Amino acid sequence: MEKSRQGKGSKIKASLERLRELALAFFSLMLWIFSLLAFVTVIFTLLGVDLYYVQLIRTILKITRTDLMTLIMLNLIGGIIIIAYLTITYNFGPFKKRGAGINENEKEK
Repeated sequence: MEKSRQGKGSKIKASLERLRELALAFFSLMLWIFSLLAFVTVIFTLLGVDLYYVQLIRTILKITRTDLMTLIMLNLIGGIIIIAYLTITYNFGPFKKRGAGINENEKEK
């Protein structure tokens, strides 16, 4: 009888699995580094700290402090509008009507 050759296939699978995990870890690390650089650049720009690397990143991305302040202000205004809309629709929308109908039915029983 011939023996199955599962040992060879599992070694290849294991090495491919390790390679995939290494690639995933590498790209994840690169994404975290990019996110950290972007966060530090935004914070230092808002605080007015002019370090060489912050200025270099701003030059590479072609953004100025006023552009960044405008972008943040637009995000704040958009967030306030979304919160106000959700609050108004929750307080005066169909959710209250449905809830009121359920409470009235329970009181009748």
